[in-house]
Amino acid sequence: MKTKPLVWGHKSSTWLLIILAFALALRLVFFTGTDASDPLAYTKYADMLAKGEPINVERGDAFRIGLLLPVSVLYRIFGFNEFSSNVLVILASLASIALIYKFGAMLFNEKAGLLSAFLLSFFPFDVLYSTRLMTELPSAFFVSLAVYLFLKSEKTANKRKSYAYCLFSGLAVGMAYLIKELSVLIILFFIAYTIYYKKIRARYWLIPLGFAIIFFVEALYFLKTAGNMLFRFDTITTATYSIVLENYGRGSLPFSLFHFFYIAFTDSSLGLFYPFIFVAIFFCIARKKKDTYNLLLWFIPLFLYISFGSISFTKYILFPVTTRLFSIVTFPGILLLAYLLSQEDKLIKRTLMPIILILLFVTSIGYIHVSRQKSLIDSEKAAYEFVKGLDNSIYTDERTFNIFDYLSGYDLPDNIRKFSHYEPLNPQNTSAVELGKITDSYVVVNRKLVNFYLSYKKGAKFPAEIFNVPKEWILKKSIGKGENSIEVYYIP
Repeated sequence: MKTKPLVWGHKSSTWLLIILAFALALRLVFFTGTDASDPLAYTKYADMLAKGEPINVERGDAFRIGLLLPVSVLYRIFGFNEFSSNVLVILASLASIALIYKFGAMLFNEKAGLLSAFLLSFFPFDVLYSTRLMTELPSAFFVSLAVYLFLKSEKTANKRKSYAYCLFSGLAVGMAYLIKELSVLIILFFIAYTIYYKKIRARYWLIPLGFAIIFFVEALYFLKTAGNMLFRFDTITTATYSIVLENYGRGSLPFSLFHFFYIAFTDSSLGLFYPFIFVAIFFCIARKKKDTYNLLLWFIPLFLYISFGSISFTKYILFPVTTRLFSIVTFPGILLLAYLLSQEDKLIKRTLMPIILILLFVTSIGYIHVSRQKSLIDSEKAAYEFVKGLDNSIYTDERTFNIFDYLSGYDLPDNIRKFSHYEPLNPQNTSAVELGKITDSYVVVNRKLVNFYLSYKKGAKFPAEIFNVPKEWILKKSIGKGENSIEVYYIP
């Protein structure tokens, strides 16, 4: 498709700035912040790095230094707060919108680039994850940057620039790997590309070289801090895979193989995007749109691998059922959809394009509003405000304790304690306090998080008293209703 000038009365850069301003406003309106899951762990690890404390946990995500080190620097500069915890991911989200515009303009034209940027600006998953400290958006940005730089090297006639683009493409893959290990799956794109075009140029070897440089730097970091160059790999064990599958199981074969296709059409955080993305893929293949083939070589192998491939090299273990894995194919998917919508065909231009854009926009805002409510910790904040000034001993479950620890700036007083402890890798250490033997203390019962543990954490233990509250306990505070309520009791 040849590049055509814009006819809307503004330069493309102006429209891009408008889209970025809209995206930022949307993300601030639907600001999520830290929740009770992975973001809580990442803030803890980054704070430990900022304070120079060793991270001595057997979790692979505790050593994703591509995310943790920059956040720890932000903590040192701006202190520990919601801004320093989330600004990096917000910037990654906005940078991705700018990058996808450049991508669309390079492969197709400015109209397709702007449509891609606009679609990504309100894509529910991107909005929901742009204001919580997670690995998905930053790693997806660097993965996409790697592909962009590689395709840029293919288009330039300047030999030095083409070599430099390939080297920086490899460095970008390395940065994505430092943030999230599964980012290395982008190698499937490079393999598919070389097979399809039946060529391997000398400069291609600069891509693995760039990755190797980052990998070596990481190895030196862990050699200095942990005495083991492969320390990160040693923390990713078969037991860890088992825990992941325990929490995100895909059921039995063969139906489990198609679970990602199912959630592509049903998960609210993906909105209605994927039905139209699959239509766009079919359109490009059926019409033999060769200028989209590079995106198809990106989307199809990676989507098929997360659907049918193994997360382990030693045994066949399907990838966990989580929408977050879609982040690695968001870029090519939205670019393909934008390409379809930017066609000059009268039916598409005058009817389908405006209808699809309006439908996606309206439904996405609705999905964002509904999904956002699931991840807030407002109830925990209210409970913490109530108990933080008390001098008595205060007991609560492990995850609520971690939220209180976060709310205190990781300076929680000693009188707030856990009444349960869960170690998936060492189940023999899982335990619960006998609250019946405790007096003159408070107990915070967070039913939402207790129910979560009972549903997803096999072997978790809790004091019997929180399920059958003794009559002598005095209810001091109740937040919320039903299964999601938080109750604060005084034990006389």
